[in-house]
Amino acid sequence: WQSSLLPLHLFVQALCMGSAFFISADSVVSLTAPLRTWATYIFVLTLAVSLAITLLGEVLIPHASQTAAKAAKEMHSGKYALFFWFGGIILGHMVPLLCISLGGSLAANIAVVCAIAGLYFYEHAFVMAPQEIPNS
Repeated sequence: WQSSLLPLHLFVQALCMGSAFFISADSVVSLTAPLRTWATYIFVLTLAVSLAITLLGEVLIPHASQTAAKAAKEMHSGKYALFFWFGGIILGHMVPLLCISLGGSLAANIAVVCAIAGLYFYEHAFVMAPQEIPNS
């Protein structure tokens, strides 16, 4: 919440979820091949960029304040580590990338569901961890 990467990360997450919508819509309404292909490319690209931003922003880059650093530590090593690592990183990024690499409509839909769930878990940790840290 004090990261200079936050606006970029929110934009990338929005693109990821938008492309996820088109991937899942393809199961109900048959999309044109170029639209399906572009949605998949954008989904994969934004998942990879989001993973990089998440790891850089929360684990590797120094934080703007001591409070932000404590909150980040609470996310990746404390009370919210399961939400962050298992939910956000593994379920939200790694599993979808693996599913997409397998190919097929079912794998793509599993990837979308996992990405949505992973984003929820990551955002839960991202919002709740700073609230555990006293500001003064």
